[in-house]
Amino acid sequence: MDEKRQKEIAEERLTSWANNGKACEGCIFAYGDTPFNNAPNKGSCEVYKYPKTKPDSVFVEGKACKYRREK
Repeated sequence: MDEKRQKEIAEERLTSWANNGKACEGCIFAYGDTPFNNAPNKGSCEVYKYPKTKPDSVFVEGKACKYRREK
């Protein structure tokens, strides 16, 4: 394996998918009219509309989102 690929692998962030979107639970932008839209654990929301995705700091790391509004 070349050095470039070894560096990429060393820097790769692995995380459990089970915890993704926890910071989005209860936010009005994480819910919608269809069952698919009612999922705070998906990568997009009403603020970050597909094909954009939520920032890793919010979606993966669980930090506060500046757009969060409670239901």
